[in-house]
Amino acid sequence: MVGDKIGGIDFYSADGSGAGVKGSISYIASTAGSGGVTAMTFNTATSTVNNVERMRIASTGNVGIGTASPGAAYKLEVNGLLKANGGYFTN
Repeated sequence: MVGDKIGGIDFYSADGSGAGVKGSISYIASTAGSGGVTAMTFNTATSTVNNVERMRIASTGNVGIGTASPGAAYKLEVNGLLKANGGYFTN
């Protein structure tokens, strides 16, 4: 099923509070059926919510930061403010 976790690594709170999964790296199905398309997600916790998706690598290799669906037009899509120093940037 789309969105099902195929595998991954879960990280729990170190204080023993039983707060559940605080962060994870997950390999998920992004299409239905056998041999389907997959994606990898990276998740962290806020002060009030556990295991929030922060970054995704789509099956195309495109990376989304702050978005669960990086577009096809760019290798990197950032939803939010971005700081870049130096380097070479093109339009």
